[in-house]
Amino acid sequence: MKDKDGAALTALFAAASQSPLKSDQFTFLEEWKEVMQHVASGLDFLQGDDGMFLGYMLPTIQMMKEQLEKTKEKVTMCKPLADAALRGIRKRFDAYFTVKEMLVASAYLPECKVDCLSEESKHLAKQYLVEAAREEGPEVTAGQEECQKKGYFAKRP
Repeated sequence: MKDKDGAALTALFAAASQSPLKSDQFTFLEEWKEVMQHVASGLDFLQGDDGMFLGYMLPTIQMMKEQLEKTKEKVTMCKPLADAALRGIRKRFDAYFTVKEMLVASAYLPECKVDCLSEESKHLAKQYLVEAAREEGPEVTAGQEECQKKGYFAKRP
């Protein structure tokens, strides 16, 4: 931001007859942008109209948390901002990482499966998927038996 936007920002302040930003003020803005871009891009993605469904929520929130954790290590002035954003996200959304329907929806995402979830959530999601498969088991078996009665599988080479 400093190189490209710094000159434009300085020109903007000059045009408004304001003194230019000091170095530490500019650093603060750069760090603020670095922290908040993860929250903004995650929210933007989740608010999308095309092809958005429940399964994207947990992986997106997990990614936001991971990105904020990494960014928190790089910033100095905006570390409290990153901490506050993480606390707010955890307070509001961490309970959803144990909800069966949400974990199963996330696990069915081809782009994610369970790889986009934390270790605890992966374990729960796998458990819920096995339970769902067992619940669906008799219907699948009945369908397979019907196909076998019709000789469908007997035609295999």
